[in-house]
Amino acid sequence: WLVHVKMTLRGAKILAHAVDSGSPVLVHCSDGWDRTSQLSALGQILLDPYYRTFNGFARLVEKDFCSFGHMFGRRSDYKSSEYSPIFL
Repeated sequence: WLVHVKMTLRGAKILAHAVDSGSPVLVHCSDGWDRTSQLSALGQILLDPYYRTFNGFARLVEKDFCSFGHMFGRRSDYKSSEYSPIFL
C-alpha cells in the first residue's frame, strides 16, 4: 500500500516538474480510472495553490473524478471485488 502511495507521489512530482518546465503532459494509466485521476489531481495540487484550499479541492474532485465517471461506489464498497479506497 505504501509503495503505491510512494509511486503515485513520485509520478505527481515528475508531472508537476514537467508542466512547470513548460512541457506538455498526457496522463493515461492502464485502465484510466484510478491512477490517471490521482496523478492529474495531485499534479494540480502541487502546481496551483487554489486546489490546496477547501473549495479548490472540492472543485478538483468534481472535475477530475466525478465528471469523468470515476467508480466511487465500486471503490468504496468493501464487499465489492473492486474495493480500493482512494480517499482516506
